Amino acid sequence: MKITLISMLSVVQTPPKSYGGSELLHWQMAKMFSQFDNEVTLIALKGSQTPPKGSLIEIEPLGSYSELNFGREIDRLIGNKAALDAIKSADIVWDCSDYKQGAQYIFDKTNHKRALPYYTNGVYFAYPELHYNCVGESKTHAQMAIQNASGYEGFKFPDAAEMTRGLLMDECEYLYPPVDESDFIYREEFKESYFLTLGRFSEDKGQELVLDIASRLPNEKFVIAGSTEFEGHKAYFEGFIKPLAEKLSNVQLILNPTQEQKRQLLTDAKGTIMPSGLKTGFLESFGVVAVESLLSGTPVIITPLGTLPEIVTNKKSGFVFMNDFQLMNAVFNIQKVKRSDCRNEGKRFNYSECYSRASYLMSKVQKGEYWK
Repeated sequence: MKITLISMLSVVQTPPKSYGGSELLHWQMAKMFSQFDNEVTLIALKGSQTPPKGSLIEIEPLGSYSELNFGREIDRLIGNKAALDAIKSADIVWDCSDYKQGAQYIFDKTNHKRALPYYTNGVYFAYPELHYNCVGESKTHAQMAIQNASGYEGFKFPDAAEMTRGLLMDECEYLYPPVDESDFIYREEFKESYFLTLGRFSEDKGQELVLDIASRLPNEKFVIAGSTEFEGHKAYFEGFIKPLAEKLSNVQLILNPTQEQKRQLLTDAKGTIMPSGLKTGFLESFGVVAVESLLSGTPVIITPLGTLPEIVTNKKSGFVFMNDFQLMNAVFNIQKVKRSDCRNEGKRFNYSECYSRASYLMSKVQKGEYWK
């Protein structure tokens, strides 16, 4: 099958050069489709990698996210002849870009709606009233789209939220982003080391809660690693997280870890803490760090918000907490979780499992069984 996959076309390559989110998931998808003998064309920023047994079409990057807008993406994507030819000739187009203009071109210009707009950048459903075949990152994410196309009340882009508010979809499918289990080092023995928090530095991610717990548990070590590549993340880190962490001898900060560093951090941790949204109400649309941690045999301590409970089973592959007391209790009981249970839970998101689901969705589209 000829598959064209459109990655994010803003400022980050696919896969990212350092710590990455959506673009890393898109790279995993390209690798997955290639592994199952599809002919894959990746449309991504200049400097991205060519998929195994596939091809790459490079798009010039923007200077910053502030330069991203609806019109510019049309020019940069549909205005690129090689990209347009790849979109036209594909059997299936997976459009993971910001404004889904590749998918919209298919819907506007062809009778066969052979595109799947795949939303992997959080709760943001851009212009869903224009799209058929919308796919979210999880069952929770898809349900959020059905309930309200703008995602949720705390949406960070109020203009886009207002445009899409109340435009309900009848149906939105889901596909868990695939994770290559061979990328992670599994150790079954209990790890007498540290608790890890990994993610972009943001109030939504809840790093300050980990610092509060660290101040109360001086005999436990905590590592907080994450991205400060974008201005808002850097300001939050410099103005809030760094000053607090410097007062605690049991906290280590790691900025912008590479993929190799991230792999080792997950392997050596005795637990990963994901306090997303407990303070702000932010909802993780997926939470790939949880899957990566499980594949490393490392249990995950999560909030019950967003998609995280779809990934982690309470008291089997980690713990769920809603307050400080429950978080500290999870820290004290982390050794009760079996590493093998974590690994097995993480395998639910491997290439084989995710490709089975992707094949089902592609088959529906090819048979003309569209949804909207």
